[in-house]
Amino acid sequence: MQLTKINISSLLFFILCSCTLIFSLNNVIVASFRLLDILFIVLILFFIATNPKVNKTLLLVLLISILVFALSNIIGILNQGNVDITRIAFLYKYFFIFSLPWVVVNLVKTDRQMKILNTLILINFIFLCCWTYIYLVLLASNIISGSWRPSFPLSTSYNQSDAHLYASYLGLSIVYYVFYLRHFFKHNIFLSFLIILNAIIAIILTGSRTGVVLVLFSIFLYGGYSFLKFWFVRNKSIVKRKNLFFPIFFLIPIFFIALIYSPIILDLFSDYIDLIIRSFNFNLFTDLSSIGRVEKLFIGIEDAEHSSFFLGLGLFSTLTWYDGIISILIAHGGLLFLLSIITFYFLLIKKAAINSTNQKDFLLFLFMVVLYLFANVITEYIYVSRNAFPSLLMISLLFINLSKNIKKKS
Repeated sequence: MQLTKINISSLLFFILCSCTLIFSLNNVIVASFRLLDILFIVLILFFIATNPKVNKTLLLVLLISILVFALSNIIGILNQGNVDITRIAFLYKYFFIFSLPWVVVNLVKTDRQMKILNTLILINFIFLCCWTYIYLVLLASNIISGSWRPSFPLSTSYNQSDAHLYASYLGLSIVYYVFYLRHFFKHNIFLSFLIILNAIIAIILTGSRTGVVLVLFSIFLYGGYSFLKFWFVRNKSIVKRKNLFFPIFFLIPIFFIALIYSPIILDLFSDYIDLIIRSFNFNLFTDLSSIGRVEKLFIGIEDAEHSSFFLGLGLFSTLTWYDGIISILIAHGGLLFLLSIITFYFLLIKKAAINSTNQKDFLLFLFMVVLYLFANVITEYIYVSRNAFPSLLMISLLFINLSKNIKKKS
């Protein structure tokens, strides 16, 4: 019996590692499902069969959210009638979002497992940074055809770019590396510099503002925290204060070095100089993408008007995508759905604070949660598995790291 349990746990962890290794592959296998989705479905089926632990409070809030979503679909049926069959995929997307952290927290129990997953995360991070160069070389050599903005590897078609998803992943990953992974693997300053420089150039080469905004927003948040810590914590030594400021002064010069040398890289591909221009175009009042987000927010609010804003239209909402997590949650389930989701994550953060044995670790966890929330306010990246998987995995590993209860041996 015990041997069987160990084998099942090992099998589940192997599938999780496989998902981590191939999450970026963007080739559609069946319908809109990619290899990651198929592996995850296999993983979750075996995982549920092991009768894993469930937090009853979080489960109750989640059930309330499901009830609100179901009632919203009834409102949608009464008001809209037919539904686009492809939107049924949102049922899987919601299931994926809430079940992945549950799986990771229950499966990862040892230091060795943490190291394996973090190694796979780092390998993917470095490769996907380099892929932006490889993509442009392949494009310039006419080996592939597609958009001038890079997409995830092995995309079914490169003509429709997912660079915004790509940039969001890179932006979150660089923060994970700077504040956690480089310490976890004890990287020296030279290696850290090369990895971060490579990542920032890659973000710029995506031509998406999201990655740039995430890096700047993280610098702003950490800068504010460092300022308060520096002035109000008087018992810190000068050495500790220097350590406090190190990440921010590490990121800023690298960011501008990348900005300076990116044109040299792009000069090899003169047709792609617009990548940098687009990455740093923050004129939100005239930018069609930004204006479109505001318009879609109002459409989402209009969808909730049918039930006095308390419920939405579920899968029968006016639009499929709303370019913002708040907009789509209101459209799908109204204010009650939005409130229940906020309550769920508030309780999760509260649990993390209670479990934390180190304030610094908790602040890093909270920092990553806020940063990913900020990214999703821009666009609902979390509904796309190749962005949601690495992001939620990194956040889940930071949650596990809070308690320090993982075993030293496998």
